[in-house]
Amino acid sequence: MAEEDKKGAAKAAPTKKEIIDTPTAEEQLVALIEENAKIAAQVEALAAELEDAEESADSLDTENIKLKAENETLRTELVEAAETVTELKAQVGDKASSKGPIVKVGGKDYIVLKGFKSRERDYRPEDIAADPKLAKTLIDKNSQLLKLKK
Repeated sequence: MAEEDKKGAAKAAPTKKEIIDTPTAEEQLVALIEENAKIAAQVEALAAELEDAEESADSLDTENIKLKAENETLRTELVEAAETVTELKAQVGDKASSKGPIVKVGGKDYIVLKGFKSRERDYRPEDIAADPKLAKTLIDKNSQLLKLKK
């Protein structure tokens, strides 16, 4: 049993070659200092990258706030423009429906929208407007040639 312990102990001890190849404490210290310097340089580079990234993020946040404000302004302008378009369409509709000569019948103003043809002659809108008696006859017959002015 004692011999087995000696063999185990002999196997655990470093060989001469291993002793020769093993760096000295001073060499190990120099290697660790160099490795530490490399790591410190990497940390410094990463810190600079992080600082740049934070500055970029701040800049983008500021730009995002400006763009959101501009977007809100444009949305407001769009709503106002849509309201203006609606108003203008209503005005155009009013003007389109008010085109034509006006004739007064029974105290009310009527717009003569179209003329018509009879066996005797052609009546233009101006002719109907110039003849209130004819206009009244057409109104009494619910003619679509005349429209009550609003």
